[in-house]
Formats: sequence, C-alpha cells, structure tokens
Amino acid sequence: MAWNDWIVKHAKALVVLWILVVILTAPFAAKLSDLTNYSTDQFLPKDVESVKTMDTLEKEFPSFTTSENQTYMIIHGIDVNDPKTRDAYERFKVEAKPYGDNFTSYYDALDILQNESYNITLNITKTAANLSGILYDSAVNGSDTYRMLLLGIENLTNQVRLLNETLPELADAYLKLETNLTILYNQTLELKGALNETDMAYVQLHQNLTKASTQLKELNSTIAMLNIKLYNLSESYAKAYLGAMGVYEALSAKTNAYQTCNLDPQTAQAVAAQLGVPVEFVYAVFNATYSAYHTYGPSAITDELLANVTGGIISNTLTYSLEKSLVKAYSYAFYSGVIAFDRTHGSNYTLLESGENAEAAVIEIAENALQGTPEVVARAGGTYAVPGFGEVSAKVLAKVLNVAVGLGRNPTAGAVEDATVEVAKAILDGSPLLSLPNADYVLKTLLVSGPTKELEESILANALAEKLSEDQRKMAEPVAKTVTTFDPMAEGVLSQNSSALKEATVSLLSEILREKGVELPNDVLAKVYDSNGNVGPIAKEILVKETARQ
Repeated sequence: MAWNDWIVKHAKALVVLWILVVILTAPFAAKLSDLTNYSTDQFLPKDVESVKTMDTLEKEFPSFTTSENQTYMIIHGIDVNDPKTRDAYERFKVEAKPYGDNFTSYYDALDILQNESYNITLNITKTAANLSGILYDSAVNGSDTYRMLLLGIENLTNQVRLLNETLPELADAYLKLETNLTILYNQTLELKGALNETDMAYVQLHQNLTKASTQLKELNSTIAMLNIKLYNLSESYAKAYLGAMGVYEALSAKTNAYQTCNLDPQTAQAVAAQLGVPVEFVYAVFNATYSAYHTYGPSAITDELLANVTGGIISNTLTYSLEKSLVKAYSYAFYSGVIAFDRTHGSNYTLLESGENAEAAVIEIAENALQGTPEVVARAGGTYAVPGFGEVSAKVLAKVLNVAVGLGRNPTAGAVEDATVEVAKAILDGSPLLSLPNADYVLKTLLVSGPTKELEESILANALAEKLSEDQRKMAEPVAKTVTTFDPMAEGVLSQNSSALKEATVSLLSEILREKGVELPNDVLAKVYDSNGNVGPIAKEILVKETARQ
C-alpha cells in the first residue's frame, strides 16, 4: 500500500496523534522561548554616543521619551545658523515625509517662536453697515403718492382758472363751480396724504441722519486716536528694541546670568540703572531670551528674535484689546523690516553687532513699519471688533489705518475732519448719498454740525426729485420745505395732529396755486378741506359773493 493511501485510510488516528504531540511538547517550547528571548540592544556596546544620548534623554526628559512611536536623530559638528544646513534639513523632511510626520527640530522651534507674533487681530467702524442706505430709504416711502398728486396739480390749476372764467356766466356757473371744487377737494385729499407720508419719512430720515452724525463723530475720534497711538507706538517700539539690544548685550557680556540661567536682583538693578530702563524691562528681556541662549548658545539670539521679544514685552503691558491688536500688526511689520535689513547686509546679527550705531537704522525700520501696518491688516483678512462699532472687515480697517497714518504727526482738527469724510466716502461706495452733487458737504455738515434743518430739507427734496419726472421735480422742494416748516423737530406732528396737517395742506396748496397764477383765499381752501366732498354750499357762497362783487 502506498504511503499516501495509508495516510488517507488512517487520517483520524494521525490527527489524534498530532494533538498529543503538541500537548506533550508545550513545556519544552516555553523553555525554548525563555532561552531565546533577547533584545537588539544587547548586541550593542554601552559606551557609544547613541546609547549615551538615549540614556540622557530618558533621564532628563522622561515625559518626552515616553512615546514608543518616536525617532530621534542627533547630528553634531554643524553650524545651525548656516543657511545650507537648514536647506539640507528641509530637503530631509521632504524625503522623509512619506514615512512619518510631526518633525521637530531646532528650526521648527524657531519657526514656532516666530509665528507666535504673527497673529494679527486688530479692528474700526461699522460705518459701512450703519451708514449705507439709511439716508434715503425712508425719505421716498411716499413717492407713488407724490406722483399721483403732482399729476393732478396741472388739472387743478386749469380747473381753478376755469372757475374764475365761469363766474360771469351765471347760467351755468354754479354747475361748473361745483364740479371744479369737487376736483379741488380730491386734489386736497391727495396732497394731505402726500404730506402725511412725507412727514413720517422725514421723522425716520431725521433719526437716521442723527445716528449717522453720531457715527461720523465717533469715526473722527477713532481716526484721531489711531493717529496718536500709531505714531507713539512707532517711537516707543524703536526705543524698546534698542533697549532690548542693550539689556542682552550687558547681560551676556558683563554677567554670567545666561550661563547660570539666573538673574539676581542686584545685577538686574545695575543693568537697569546703566541703561536707564525699568528693572522690570531687564527681567522681561532676560526671561524671553535665556532659554534659547542656554539651549542653543549665543548664536540663537538674532536681530529677528529680539524683534519678537520686543513685541511681546510691549503687548504684555496693554489691556485694551484694540491696542494689543494694533501692536501685533505693527510688530509683524517691524519684524519684516528687521529681516529685510539683515538680508541686505548679509547677517542675522547686523543690528546687534552695530551697537550704539544701530539707532538710526532701528528708527528708520520703525517708521517704515508704521507705513506698512495697514497692508499687514488688509492681508490678514477676517473681521475685527471695535468698541462702539462692532465687527468690521480687515479691508475697512486697513483704509482707516492708512488715513490715520497719512495725516502725519499732530494733524489739525480740520485735517482729521477732511480725512474722516474721505474714509466715509470709501465705506459708502455705491450709496445714493454719494450721487448727490454736494456729497462732501453733506458728510462734513453731519460731522461738524449734525443734521441741520437746511441739510435735512435739501436731502429730502433731492430724494423726492429723483423719484419724479423732469417736469414735476420743481414740486419736490416746496413739499420738503412745508414738512420741515410745520414739523421743525421731526416729531411726526403732521401725522399725529390733524389741525397741523390741515394747516400745512392749505398752506402748500395755496403756494402751488399762486405759482400757477391762481388766487384763491385760504379760508375757501380750508372749507374745501373740511367739506368731506360736499362742496355745493361752498360753490353757492362763492357764486353769491362774486356776483355781488361784479
């Protein structure tokens, strides 16, 4: 019998035999595992750099080495400040990226430190939202009524002329007079409604203009405040940077504070007295630089690093959020200026190595940073919170900052007002207000004097004229003037007081008729106003008087 046939025939017996063999040999397998259980580091000598380095890391940084999923690479004998070294590291990161991420090195630490100063949060006026469109929306609510009214004015004029012409014709004078007075009554109703609508629109317009005036004044104050703060910031920032350079040079050259990572009060007081700076400033510079110095040596303290240190120190002295945001934006512009200066001179230590001779260069960098701050804000994007104005866009804020800087130091009140008008025009781009031929005058008046009667009457008349046909536009001014005259405080008198509305309607109707060459006594117009359409008795009275006169 072939062996394979034998296996098939006795398969169950073989399985049982195999299980018994496994059970019986299990203890021997465990023993064998104990004998062959070893780690790869047992094959390495203990007195080598890599092993000593790992022992040091485990001892000094236990929390840093707890992760089992980390790889450490230590390279010595190189210059970390050499650009070629950093380029080599960046190429290594690109090549190693497919096999891992979250690389952390000397360069990554510097980048993190620098990027801490890049968060630009700054924010000025929600004038765009609050001013745009509010000046005209309410002023033209009754435009349809005006159109109906003025279309009937011509008919009214013709009918009143006809009324005077028919009086000598006694045969049919009464019928014609009654018909014409009925037309006059209907036109009176339309005029009454138009004045009522106009007055309500005027009330809303006055409120909106008052609000706009307040916001323009706040915008003016904001621009003036920013002008002062930006120029003061530029001056103080240059002094602070020079002070930080002086403190670092004094501590590193004349003390062992960086070597011991400790700055005693006597040393700090001596350095402060020597440089003429507060002792707190000395501690702030030391605390911001000693870690990098202790870890990487004096080469880690560059012009760029001191620029970041300066920004942090100044920012920590502020509590007002707008000022802190302003400092962050300016700090980035100053930091960029330092980088550009060092690149031009081919060294990261140009300013430090210049010593006292660096003052002129630092002041120039600070002034250039002031001019560049608006652009920093615009590039940052987002929105910014400003007390009294709410959220505004970076674009709006950048325009305001640019105007504030452009005023120069100590601008006159008139210059600030003119700048405010220009900013408001930029914010209100596309608003109907700017289509007025005297838009600058309107904004300047609202800013300086508030919503005067003359200004409100002019805006109201212009708004009405835009809604009327060319031959009817001349009616806009008398309508607006009547409303502002009979409701001087914009309190809604005509819409709330029927007697005042009657007086205004009769006055305006009389003026319109006189301009058309028609004379009709105000008492007759008042009777027509009160007639509720029953003009027969009025026609009889007029006919009797006119007949007697003739």
